[in-house]
Amino acid sequence: MIDKYSMAKFLGCWATEDESWVFFDPHLTKTGNKAWLAPDQKCPRLVQPQLTNRKALIILAFIGDRKFSVALSRPKGTINAKVYIDFIQSTGERWRKLHTNPIKLCELWWQHANARPHTARATMEYLKRRDMMLIKQSPYSPDLNQCDR
Repeated sequence: MIDKYSMAKFLGCWATEDESWVFFDPHLTKTGNKAWLAPDQKCPRLVQPQLTNRKALIILAFIGDRKFSVALSRPKGTINAKVYIDFIQSTGERWRKLHTNPIKLCELWWQHANARPHTARATMEYLKRRDMMLIKQSPYSPDLNQCDR
């Protein structure tokens, strides 16, 4: 059995990261999105699947004790290994410079999904150089990633 101190210490070093698309459309309002549907009808799709100037990718990483880091891609942007490594570096610098309870990248247990930028050779080499402990996530198991909760 794990005591509370050990669990708090573990959760204070367990960083989870995930990405999600954010849509910006100033013309749509909550009232404008309402629709009456018959029982056999599906909801109309309001978001276009292609990249547009109104769509950006947000990257979020956080630790259980209220530390977080957020980055937003430029419009029509996406994430590759370089962008992902830059995000990890800026997150590490931000968390290392905190006045209360700073933490270094080498002290983290970093969890991310199996997306290509996460598993790229450059990313894996960077994590190894920084001595970061990687928590591997099984494919198709979002319930293990705290960002998905």
